Amino acid sequence: MREYAANFYGTDYSTNPAEQGSASGMDSDRLFASWELNDPRVESFSQREDFPLGEPERAIEIPADFSALLKSNPEAAKREVLRVRQEFIQALSENFVCRAFDRDSSRPRYLFYRD
Repeated sequence: MREYAANFYGTDYSTNPAEQGSASGMDSDRLFASWELNDPRVESFSQREDFPLGEPERAIEIPADFSALLKSNPEAAKREVLRVRQEFIQALSENFVCRAFDRDSSRPRYLFYRD
């Protein structure tokens, strides 16, 4: 992923007004993924083969359960959105590419590599 859009759909786009409560003001940031279909890694992935990426040079950790955080502490959830946004913008501006996602249940994170 090489493209990040801050508040792409607008504020409170995905918040159900009946459940909004104190979670109002939530931005709807988005990542855009692209697949280079002729890239050997993509071809390997499409055939369910492993492809080595090596160790990531940067990672952006996200909350393990964002929905729960949003319900329990909306202000902390908003701060997390802003933190992740700034970290993505910084990494992408330094020509890092997000090539993987670590689904660790306690520390999920986006993994970045040099382009």
